[in-house]
Amino acid sequence: MLRLLSLALILAGMTPALAAAPPYEGLWSSSAAGCSDRDGPNNTISIRSDRYDGYELHCRIRGADRSVDGWRLRLTCEAEGERLRANALLTMVQSGVLMVEQSLEGVSAPTRSRLVRCKAAR
Repeated sequence: MLRLLSLALILAGMTPALAAAPPYEGLWSSSAAGCSDRDGPNNTISIRSDRYDGYELHCRIRGADRSVDGWRLRLTCEAEGERLRANALLTMVQSGVLMVEQSLEGVSAPTRSRLVRCKAAR
């Protein structure tokens, strides 16, 4: 009985470490060529577990929920010196291709982008 309890406690402690990162985490761009543009308007978008960063837009992810459409992110952002809230819907349309629908507070129409995963720098 004590062995089972010990094993259960060990496995419970390991669970967070074994959880896989969502497939949307990584470095993305509108094209493979854009993956090398780190500073311009066609630069990369970096998505991590707690951050969503792109050209002149830096966000903290306040929440991420899985939905039938993909993942819905709630963001708190800074863009061109202004603080605002935003939402993003991330949908993996195929391996290495991510559709992003992003809506910023106070902007009437959401923007849509098709992004490709950038290969890791060597």
